[in-house]
Amino acid sequence: MIMPSDHHCQYKARVTGDDLPNELLLEIYPLLPLKGLIAARGVSRRWRSLVTEADLKPARRRLLELYLEVIKCPAFLATRADIVPHLKPFDRKAYLGHISEAAQPPEEFEMWVNEWPARAAIGWVWPGLNCEVHEGETNAVKRHDFMNTLGHHPPYIKTVTYHKRKSEMSQAQTIFHATTFLPAGIAIPHVDDISWGDADDDVMVSVEVTAVCVAKSEEVGPEWLVLDGRRGGEQMQGFVYKGGYGMTAGDIISEGWIEYLERELLREEQWLKEKVPTECP
Repeated sequence: MIMPSDHHCQYKARVTGDDLPNELLLEIYPLLPLKGLIAARGVSRRWRSLVTEADLKPARRRLLELYLEVIKCPAFLATRADIVPHLKPFDRKAYLGHISEAAQPPEEFEMWVNEWPARAAIGWVWPGLNCEVHEGETNAVKRHDFMNTLGHHPPYIKTVTYHKRKSEMSQAQTIFHATTFLPAGIAIPHVDDISWGDADDDVMVSVEVTAVCVAKSEEVGPEWLVLDGRRGGEQMQGFVYKGGYGMTAGDIISEGWIEYLERELLREEQWLKEKVPTECP
């Protein structure tokens, strides 16, 4: 009888990630945050394929798809020199905590703040960047009178009550009623008893929303992400709209935060086209 040597008894085969069965990996991937999924895709072709097949949360899957689109975008790469040097760390959970004192953030926005890689910030929209845009040598992110209001800590929150005059309901004309601007963490009063209309105006409450300011520019004005609402305003949760003295369908910028970020990426692509015009054959 041949006995194994001590050397063979002590030998243990090295187990690598590729030795893990598909079924186990498909159970693990849904538990990973965005950065973990990004890292997993870089292990091997099999892992990359399985990440695509895994049962991820819809918001995290869309963020992963956006990230993969972002890193392939020439305009995104061209803006890194003007953005990365100005990134600063911030307490992500504390930032979201300020917002949560006013209203629960939409899932896409909350996951983006918690998990998005800072170095992949799109445009100048990121809590870890200053409010004012840095004008770099490339001017890749320069926008006229643009402010990244997400860079204010704590972020700015407001409640708005919109009224519609009954006589104008058929025209879907929304009349600005009252608004209160307060930093997150301060109790936001309801303003049902305040009206800027004449006493004779036949008005009725339409919606009330609680929103966080994400950006501001001279061209567009303030842009607000709806956190929650009442009397129909809750149906707008996650919408980004142009704030002003009224709100109509034309003021809706996007119906979700990831859609808003996709819009920012398109703006960067447009900047690159204007900077480097395509030569005619």
